[in-house]
Amino acid sequence: MKLKQINLKSIVISGGLQTGPFGSQLKADEYVENGIPVIMPSDIRQGRLCASKAARVTLEKANRLSRHQILKGDVIFPRRGDLGRIGVAKEENAGWICGTGCLRARLKDDVSVDFIHQYVQLPEVKNWLEQNALGQTMLNISTSIIGELPLRLPSLEEQIKIAAILSTLDDAIKTMEGIIQELDLEYESLKNILCSGKARTGNFDKVWSRIKFSDIFHIEIGGTPSRNKPSLWDPFNSTVNRWISIADLRSKFLSDTKEYISDEGAKKSNVKLIPKGTVVMSFKLTIGRKAILLEDCFTNEAICAFIPKFKNNIHPDFLYHHLGHIRLENEVDQAVKGKTLNKEKLLRLEAYFPELQEQKYIAMVLNNLDLQKENLLRQLNLLNLEKQALMQQLLTGKRRVKVSEIEPLLVANKT
Repeated sequence: MKLKQINLKSIVISGGLQTGPFGSQLKADEYVENGIPVIMPSDIRQGRLCASKAARVTLEKANRLSRHQILKGDVIFPRRGDLGRIGVAKEENAGWICGTGCLRARLKDDVSVDFIHQYVQLPEVKNWLEQNALGQTMLNISTSIIGELPLRLPSLEEQIKIAAILSTLDDAIKTMEGIIQELDLEYESLKNILCSGKARTGNFDKVWSRIKFSDIFHIEIGGTPSRNKPSLWDPFNSTVNRWISIADLRSKFLSDTKEYISDEGAKKSNVKLIPKGTVVMSFKLTIGRKAILLEDCFTNEAICAFIPKFKNNIHPDFLYHHLGHIRLENEVDQAVKGKTLNKEKLLRLEAYFPELQEQKYIAMVLNNLDLQKENLLRQLNLLNLEKQALMQQLLTGKRRVKVSEIEPLLVANKT
């Protein structure tokens, strides 16, 4: 049977739709270091309310703002900005304050809060909010707008069952994220130990050499062909002239780029061809993103390439890890548009380097952790895709859940 469409205001208690306090009711000078958290949109993270960076008020002030207090099960919507940041209050959030930038929806007892929590994560919900929000540069919603949010609800029993199925996947995703976080910590710890020479591996005992980058690297910096000359660009990627921007530095190995330049652009602009096998790094605005090139590439002016002056003395995998250990911030300037380095400062960097064989050994150890993380990230991606697919099926009524289906589904998801 097709689910009937209703709206949010029909499933909230009387007075259950409430904005945060007006600016005149809660001023910045009333915030204190320790006290009751005041939740703003930035404090809504992954469907939960987080107080680690929240503003706070005294208990006395919170009591005066009692109509804006949060209870377990309240759904918190942002009033402006990223309208997709929606959270549901847990028991530990009770007594917190719904801040000026948020809206609170308090549901009736015959509605599953856990189901609504899953429902508001649907992309369709964010799209509806953005389409119905007011404003041009900054989207805004009100209680009257949010009250019209369309919903399709099955029976309470089916809501509970659907929420349980999706929560099982949430638990698996959270567990996987925790494992990846632990692996990141292990990598950082091991990298800092191995790349500093504090712990030696294998049978290596030669003293590491402190070397200035200018002695072992040519540092090449690229450029951007004029955007006003279309002939310098290759919008159809028909050449082999890959052109790297910071946005392309998303993984350890780089084999392709979003943009290409034409043969004319390669000849008539200030770009330099960087050979495959080279380590490149962003050094302006976003500092420290790195990659090892699997193909020859050109780069823009925010990316530098470390080209060894001598063959077989620097292993690219070791350099990739080692650059994450070197304290680049010691050389950083604060420019008008953000933090930045320059070629001169990069060349005067100094670091300890072991002999080539030890570099390879250290790289192998750290690469193994990289591979473990890649495998875990693939598994996490599959879990997220499975969750999204189930949400589209179960929350929209395309697939209905019967009593006999609930247990097998939960068992299948756990395995």
